[in-house]
Amino acid sequence: MSQQNQNKTATPPKNEYWRDPKPAYTMIGSGQTTKMFPSGTIDTLSVIGSLNESQLKIFLYFRDMIQITNKLESKYPDLRRNLNEVSLILDDPYTKMIKSLMQRNNNVKALVDKSILKKGKKKSYMVNPFILIPNREFKRHAAIWQYYQLIDVDKGITLDNILVNLELTLDESIKNMNLIDL
Repeated sequence: MSQQNQNKTATPPKNEYWRDPKPAYTMIGSGQTTKMFPSGTIDTLSVIGSLNESQLKIFLYFRDMIQITNKLESKYPDLRRNLNEVSLILDDPYTKMIKSLMQRNNNVKALVDKSILKKGKKKSYMVNPFILIPNREFKRHAAIWQYYQLIDVDKGITLDNILVNLELTLDESIKNMNLIDL
């Protein structure tokens, strides 16, 4: 009898934790509405499908740079980092090729008009967080997207300064955001 009680109270051996291997991925916007964003987001696949070959190469370059930023973020977290911002200050051959593609045929203008990119200060661009969804602080990135052209860190103009001047909280800023502003 005592041996049966021991068997009932004995814990089963623990299996080693197994992670199911998965390919790397970037989350993309589906265009569906949510409670926080009732007007919906952007359907990434339809927007990307409308790009010509040069614009697609530019977008893929930005996507790759964002993935590098996300890897950097996982090793060296920095809450001030804009995960969807890409700076074109590098002088490698591939970046030079992308810069020349951006200057041809109004490619940047087309990407800006389709709400894929916004141009910032000093050769920096932000990819729409509703298209390539950042892996942390989405609300903050959405607000940064909304006010991106006004932000100038070198002059001390941050998202927080802009929201304070507009007398908005982050949630109010997001609530007032509509698809036209994207």
